[in-house]
This record gives sequence, structure tokens and C-alpha cells, in this order.
Amino acid sequence: MKNDVSKAVLEEFFVFNPENGQFRWLNSSGRVASGQRAGSLRKDGYRVLRFPHEGRRFYLMEHRAAWIMAHGSIPPDQEIDHINRERSDYRLANLRLAARCDNTRNRRPIRGAQFKGVHFEKGATGRKKWRAYISVLGKRTHIGRFETQDEALEAYKRKALELHGDFAAWS
Repeated sequence: MKNDVSKAVLEEFFVFNPENGQFRWLNSSGRVASGQRAGSLRKDGYRVLRFPHEGRRFYLMEHRAAWIMAHGSIPPDQEIDHINRERSDYRLANLRLAARCDNTRNRRPIRGAQFKGVHFEKGATGRKKWRAYISVLGKRTHIGRFETQDEALEAYKRKALELHGDFAAWS
């Protein structure tokens, strides 16, 4: 899905509005009308542009296309991160370059968890405390055990900001 094309090629097919993050078809053809919103929504919440070019069908994620339209290209070792974590928000102000490890830090908590890095230890260990932990380079690091969820969350926030900076996320 990363088969990026040049800004010039995208400009042959689309007009991009950086304020609202929408792509519109430049010309009418087949089933699309000039000015109609381009792209289709995938099951995972991302939008994708599909268009023909030089006898080949291109599929390009809209956030990647938005970056290319604004900046010309995406460095090969970088990804495009949605700052607010909304997959459907392609406003240029919401997109930034990120290394893979930084992009994964800006994810939501796992399903069923209220916050990242904080969980309650039940009675098996006898502790019955809130535990905070953080993952760094694929390794889970223990931050501490706390009496309240708020204390554990604050400890996680401090550590996440220290280690991950602008890419720190907890809810």
C-alpha cells in the first residue's frame, strides 16, 4: 500500500484542501464527477485513493497523499502520524512525520483498558495495587505500584513524556 507517486501525478487527478483534509476529483471520468470527494473508507477507518496512472492502478492512503501534496515526498524511513489519533482526520495540521517507533507510541490503549501502561493487579499476588509500566524498544519496564489509579497514571505520564516527548500518549 506504500506505492507512493509524485506530487505531479496526484495533481493530475486531485485537488487537496489542507484545511479540511479532503481530496476532490479534478476531472470527471466514468463514475466520478469533477469536484466530488475522492477516496473510499476502509474497514479500519482509513481512507484510500484509487486511481489509474500509466496503465497501473494505484492505491494510496489519504494521509500519505496529503503529505506528498503538501511536502513533495515522504522520506523512506518515515511514516505519517495522525497527531490526534483520528484516522479520518487528514487536515495537514494533524499530520506529522514519525519514525515507526514514534508512530506506535501514539496509539490508543488496548481494548478494554482505560489508560495505556496502567492496570490493577488483582489478588493472585496479594498486592491489590495499581501498576504502571511502559514499553521502550519492545521491552516492558516497570515504573511502580500505587494505591490509586490516578497515582499510577501520573507516574506513567511523567515517564512517557520523559521517554517519548511529543509522541507520548496515555488515553
